[in-house]
Amino acid sequence: MEDSLKGPCCPLAGLHIIEWFNKLNNLREWDGMSGQPKPINPSCVESWCRLSGVKINPSEYGIISDLDVLYRNTMSSEESDLKLGEEISVVLEHVKSAKMSLKSIA
Repeated sequence: MEDSLKGPCCPLAGLHIIEWFNKLNNLREWDGMSGQPKPINPSCVESWCRLSGVKINPSEYGIISDLDVLYRNTMSSEESDLKLGEEISVVLEHVKSAKMSLKSIA
């Protein structure tokens, strides 16, 4: 199964965002009728940030939102392996651009 999940590697600078997404993903609600994941609610992100002491900037929130869309699309698609590689590439581009914008601020 691991062979089917091959894709581009996440830059080290984005690993914390992946960790945050995984924690938020564990809090997500599921639709009882379809069995599909519901979007991660922004108020859930706000509450999690407040309770965990994490400060997410707008670029990082955008990446988490992109990962959420990627996750839900992948979960609902019969051709998930084909879409996954393309969508991961888009998310990783967001991680790279967020990293560059953070460097320019510093």
